Amino acid sequence: MSLEIALAANTEALREVAALLLKLGAMPGPGVVTPTDVPAKVKPAAKAPVAEPIAEATPAPVALTYDDVKLAVIAVTKAKGRDAAVALLAKFGAQKAPDLRVEQYAAVCAAAAGMLA
Repeated sequence: MSLEIALAANTEALREVAALLLKLGAMPGPGVVTPTDVPAKVKPAAKAPVAEPIAEATPAPVALTYDDVKLAVIAVTKAKGRDAAVALLAKFGAQKAPDLRVEQYAAVCAAAAGMLA
């Protein structure tokens, strides 16, 4: 396998994980400025009055599907190899992705993202 092919495979795996993290809301979208993006020396001149938050402003948690888990496991396989994917599933008591319970999907996807970071 050439270096170019390996880099292309890893890039695609990272794009899949980034898309999954965007879907989960764990990563801001493009063009979104987060508090860590602002330099420490830039401070507001005066504090504006704080409006009452709207109860519906908090996004509802996104339910993950089996396809999301499948993409995460495939991304780990492409980037780290089959043994890493098998070890990921084994942490959750599964030999293959269909063995996972729906309640485990978010944790598996988060663990996969951690492995690829």
